Amino acid sequence: GSYFCISVAGYPEGHPDAIEEVPGGLAALSPSEKRRARVAKDKSGKQVVTVCRDVRFEKELAYLKQKVDAGADFVITQMFLDHQVYLDFVDSCRKLDIKVPIVPGIMMLNTLGGLQRMTSLCKTRLPDGLLRKAEAAN
Repeated sequence: GSYFCISVAGYPEGHPDAIEEVPGGLAALSPSEKRRARVAKDKSGKQVVTVCRDVRFEKELAYLKQKVDAGADFVITQMFLDHQVYLDFVDSCRKLDIKVPIVPGIMMLNTLGGLQRMTSLCKTRLPDGLLRKAEAAN
């Protein structure tokens, strides 16, 4: 039997390089973009909204489809913290006939600093109240 298989990366919020700041904030986003958007504050306290816009997200999904069609056995996703983002991603993949298993990427974040660093690096959406709860627990 075969002991090896091929896994590829999937990005439920879009690849970090495809995520951009939205000058108009949440009001400038489509409903699907709002579900993927990250809202954070910069060092001055100003609210910053970032997202992989729908057009780029569709390109990301098309590229994932190419990887799966080329022989990938399953997809492992980038870390995410909002379960709805994952469910939306799986639904979008299934609509494109991506039928392989999509394994959620899990990362153990043990400290507030680790949570802040990794979500900033990966441009990960934080569910409402999560950062506040993490800060209170710190």
